[in-house]
Amino acid sequence: MKRLTCELCGGINLIKENGLFVCQNCGCKYSIEEAKKLIVEGNITLKIDNSENLEKYKVIANNAYKNRSFGEAYTYYLKALEIEPSDYESIFFRGLSKAYMGISINEKTADDAVKSYFRAIEIAKSVLKDDEELFDIQDDYLHELFTLLEEWLDETKETIFCKDWTWDNIIEFSKARNVARKIIDYFEKLKGDILPITGICRWSHGDGWALCCDACEVLIDYVFFEDSREIYAFDLKSRQPYINKRDEAMFEMRKECENYKKLERNKYGQFTYAIYRLEYPKYAYELKKYYQKNDQANIDADKRIMERLKRWKSEEENRKNNSTTNNKKDDREVLDLEGLMNKLNRGEVIDFSKVILPPSDTSNMPF
Repeated sequence: MKRLTCELCGGINLIKENGLFVCQNCGCKYSIEEAKKLIVEGNITLKIDNSENLEKYKVIANNAYKNRSFGEAYTYYLKALEIEPSDYESIFFRGLSKAYMGISINEKTADDAVKSYFRAIEIAKSVLKDDEELFDIQDDYLHELFTLLEEWLDETKETIFCKDWTWDNIIEFSKARNVARKIIDYFEKLKGDILPITGICRWSHGDGWALCCDACEVLIDYVFFEDSREIYAFDLKSRQPYINKRDEAMFEMRKECENYKKLERNKYGQFTYAIYRLEYPKYAYELKKYYQKNDQANIDADKRIMERLKRWKSEEENRKNNSTTNNKKDDREVLDLEGLMNKLNRGEVIDFSKVILPPSDTSNMPF
């Protein structure tokens, strides 16, 4: 016995409405011609081409994502994946939409977003033959992912800034601080995919290293208070790895923007973008001397970063010059002895700087 079977959900309850067959299970609509292709006999189902539906769902999903309607975007990316489970664009943006859907991004949904990125790029590498197209997609996806993580970090920074932390709410403080640590862990997993600067200003490069820099500063600098006394979150030994990561991020950022977080004194005589590089003093009377020493430590660190940047620029310039030299076409004319003598006999003037003579011929030259 022949019957109609929905291609999307397998349902057999299709009713004709306004000239279209509508599946009562999933709502998918079919024209009369499409419905004819859905006729099932025995165990064989004649499938239809759903590429139009795939593109339709992706357009709706992409527009919803751009308008930050993440619930709608998530729904339509899922519909697209029901048609084509290996569509890497839908895989990636479904993960991002899910992460954005909550009021704040929790660790689980952020994990899903990072996993969606790696899955999408894995599929893209197997599908795309053009490396440049793959690089562009990779750069765009990293930009979107770093933007998501940056929003998460910004929410955390607002929480830390707006609260008076004491021993009574230290657990909440630790949770907020752990967001920064988690973001650094994500960045470490992703930074291998950040494309190098090769004359092109990559979005992912600036977004990623700026995110790393900001997250490190959360872990280096934030304090809480008890009875008007500053209590610092980490000792120097615990902070040093984040200080080192922050300096590395500063170097990478200054490849694109030399004045990124430039160390300058404000109108109060304090350095902007300085961090706590030394062990905190135990007593209040030591603070003045501490700040002076810490300022000098920041000056020295900034100087090291700029010296390293200068060496990098010099190496890049040498690399470009060598590449230009190696690729330069040799337009000198190659002449054997007979060809040279013919030119001389015709009275031609020869510029020997533009002529190559085979080594075997030079010993027989008559002059």
